[in-house]
Amino acid sequence: MSLVSIIVPIYNVERYINDCVKSLLKQTYNNIEIILVDDGSTDMSGMICDNLKSNDNRIKVIHKRNGGLSDARNEGINIASGKYLTFIDSDDVVEIDFVEYLYNLLIENDAEMSVCHYRKIDEQGNIISETIKDNDELVIGNNSCMEKFFKGNDIGTVAWGKLYKTELFRKIRYPVGKYHEDVFTTYKVVALCDKIAIGAKAKYLYRLRHNSIVNQEFSLKHLDAVEANIERSQFILATYPKLYDYACAGIIYAANQCVMKLIQTKKNYPIQVSYLKCQYKNYSKYYLKITHSKLKKLFVRFAKLNLSLFIKICKPFRGFLNEYKGR
Repeated sequence: MSLVSIIVPIYNVERYINDCVKSLLKQTYNNIEIILVDDGSTDMSGMICDNLKSNDNRIKVIHKRNGGLSDARNEGINIASGKYLTFIDSDDVVEIDFVEYLYNLLIENDAEMSVCHYRKIDEQGNIISETIKDNDELVIGNNSCMEKFFKGNDIGTVAWGKLYKTELFRKIRYPVGKYHEDVFTTYKVVALCDKIAIGAKAKYLYRLRHNSIVNQEFSLKHLDAVEANIERSQFILATYPKLYDYACAGIIYAANQCVMKLIQTKKNYPIQVSYLKCQYKNYSKYYLKITHSKLKKLFVRFAKLNLSLFIKICKPFRGFLNEYKGR
């Protein structure tokens, strides 16, 4: 059994870190190293990491100045000794056979990446929902891997819930200082894969927190997702031109998320709204071609027509619209 590195970026999660790490220490696959990257936490997280390390020699702890999630992941990658690696968010937990399941999927299929499904849990750890798939699937061929990434929901953009050959990250790092760092990065990893094994079982438990970035009102950092999708579309145009429509549709998907945040906030952001107007003007046609939802098509058409007025009109109906955000 090859060594698997588990990288856990940590920042002010004293409430959750014990549950996260304990779920890793219970893994049925024993040949692991757990790399806890304390990203300048100001609560008790760093001390908890040290206490956990003192009880199990499979744990390594890095204490560093705060640099954000990308910087913390990069630090973990830099010292990872495993032939394979995976990322866990510090407020999440995994099933006891999470590593074993992904490892077997990857090895048995001679793949570069394996993926499992996930359950959503609330802040108390209660299961809210889960993704369901009938059978395991093996995607073969570089073009097929990228096509599955864009056209399906099984691979996903998030870093967690996957096992990677460490060599995939030889030249790839997460963008420091950016939010939505997975959008900037995961497609680059997929582009290096000739085989991706997709498991049907849910082995990752993703915790929904009220103060996470996805639940916050609009701020400039949300525009990073738009930037990431634009950057990604340029890469796709140069390397996988048949998927360009889907890549451009992702720009509008990200713009839609920003508009939903703008609808929920009382502040005005005229410069950012102007920026989003340009994206709707340039890329709406691709989104309208890809999506099948009439309501979402209507949303995008109104946003393209007059975004400032659309946001103003929608503010009283933000609760209703929130149910339909996204593609």
